[in-house]
Amino acid sequence: YQMENLDTPDYDIANQSCLTHVFDVLRKAGVEDVPKDSDPKNKEVKKFMVGLQRQSKNDFPDGDNRNES
Repeated sequence: YQMENLDTPDYDIANQSCLTHVFDVLRKAGVEDVPKDSDPKNKEVKKFMVGLQRQSKNDFPDGDNRNES
């Protein structure tokens, strides 16, 4: 990806948790079923996060090596 081409929401550190920002970015990227709530105690949020972790492990079974030459 090219950072200068990303059109994502700005992070409002005073009013947002980092998880809220990540969810905003995922929505902007077209990811479906991103929870509206970002409280990690919420079961829907936990389920979504577990799904992201599983997907990440499937996409990068040996770790994230995208930045290696």
